Amino acid sequence: MISNPPAGLAYTELAGSQDHHAVGASAWEAWDISAIVPAGARVVEVMVENIAQAAVLTFGCRDSGSALARLTQHDATVLKTMTMLCPCTLQTIEIYAQMVAGTHFSIIGYWA
Repeated sequence: MISNPPAGLAYTELAGSQDHHAVGASAWEAWDISAIVPAGARVVEVMVENIAQAAVLTFGCRDSGSALARLTQHDATVLKTMTMLCPCTLQTIEIYAQMVAGTHFSIIGYWA
């Protein structure tokens, strides 16, 4: 655990949550992470992996209910880590995957 007293937050590293895939392609969808992070979590760190091996894929993640288009692209076999706000009460984030079978999401840590 890494502590940040001025911000009142402490980071907890996780071994990696269950591998998660989007249900539909090229659309924002909710991911309930309440089984992974506690109710007091304010920010989660999401690791997104492109496993397509032969494609440049677009992916994203954002706070639940956000209208921001937090999208990026990466080449096959390159890991990307993004951080985003996680609602304290809902424990839900939104994820976006251009190709369902080609993108894996996992929570690797959180700030609470």
